[in-house]
Amino acid sequence: MNTHMIALSFTGLMPYVFQYAVNNRGLDSEGDYQYTGLGSQCWAAAESRHVATIDGYKNVTVNSEAQLVAAVQLGPVAVAIEADQSAFQSYKSGVFDGPCGTSVDHGVHASLQPNSSPILAQF
Repeated sequence: MNTHMIALSFTGLMPYVFQYAVNNRGLDSEGDYQYTGLGSQCWAAAESRHVATIDGYKNVTVNSEAQLVAAVQLGPVAVAIEADQSAFQSYKSGVFDGPCGTSVDHGVHASLQPNSSPILAQF
């Protein structure tokens, strides 16, 4: 699978992850290399297994809804949000219309379903 990712610009770690994937020429799958928590050994061979690649990534101007909508029409978009607010933590489904914060602390994925508006999904 080859995907061109687009990242929302913010002060966080997503751009580092994307650059690692570009430099490494891909990433292994979570199914092959699951997160097991602290204290586990790093499986260095996973670096050479590639089930997904990206060609690159671009930043979208912070708080530009028009650029976000344009980007999500091209492919999956990583979005940084503030998820420490109770309104978001109680969110179940549908369009989230609670207050938006500015202290980003969580990554989500925005994509389009056929014939619909952009949606967000947890990373």
